[in-house]
Amino acid sequence: MIGWVLFGAMVIWHYFSLRHGIDKRIRLMTYALLLLLEDETRSAHRGKFVQWIRDSGASNATELDHRAHQVMQTMADDIYERSLLPVHALLWSFRGES
Repeated sequence: MIGWVLFGAMVIWHYFSLRHGIDKRIRLMTYALLLLLEDETRSAHRGKFVQWIRDSGASNATELDHRAHQVMQTMADDIYERSLLPVHALLWSFRGES
């Protein structure tokens, strides 16, 4: 009986682990779409990110890279929570342009 309980727990853990990874990828892709399609946002985010890099105080490149990934994920999460539908609308608006 305990084997089935553990098996069930592992299946549930596996499902939520996969779901978390998919959510992160969707959020990063939404952020990338926004940066690719909206010049003003790209310029503003680039300027803030470059300033963050200068002020980060990282002791080596690996630490800076790790911190940068965390910051990008945070920005992607924020964009996703605030403006998923506007990003979709922006993408759709480019469909008709030549």
